[in-house]
Amino acid sequence: MRTHLNIIDGDGVTKKLPLFSSKANSGIRVVVRTPQSTDAVALDGSDQPLGHVIAPDPGALWQELMSHPNKIKYEPNHDFTLPAGITGEAIWFDLDSA
Repeated sequence: MRTHLNIIDGDGVTKKLPLFSSKANSGIRVVVRTPQSTDAVALDGSDQPLGHVIAPDPGALWQELMSHPNKIKYEPNHDFTLPAGITGEAIWFDLDSA
């Protein structure tokens, strides 16, 4: 299973970031898929956007993330309007739970 995701941030910079680990207190904590797009958005531990997740097949990546062993929570419609300005399907991760 993946431990990192590739994202592109608002400045157009591509990065490889780890799925969240509270020991490092950095990386991707939540992946959100909005109803308006098949692209997913990566959020950090404070629900701030890190960038769009890059994947050749966004649907296949979403299915992989849904079955990830370190998925700790899923909500079909979560509101991140205040911190991130988005609402959508959300998956939370914690690699420390392994």
